[in-house]
Amino acid sequence: MGVRDEPGPHDFKFPRSPSTNLIENGTLALSELGLDEKTAMVGQYLSAMPDDVREEVATRKKTSNELQREQQRAKVSENFLSLPI
Repeated sequence: MGVRDEPGPHDFKFPRSPSTNLIENGTLALSELGLDEKTAMVGQYLSAMPDDVREEVATRKKTSNELQREQQRAKVSENFLSLPI
């Protein structure tokens, strides 16, 4: 088995057509916007942040990972303090 010079029958991919959901409910699929899933996830994460926190990420004073760790620490300490003595 050597390198194929010609594409085989399994190399063909149908072109993607625009989704019919666009017409029905007015929303676009991620691929239609040119976004992958990770970029969309990061965008949703950033849009859920308060403005002051989002500004810290935008100016690179803090990274999103630092903010996630801070949130997790706050949640753990809150849960710890709520335990009965």
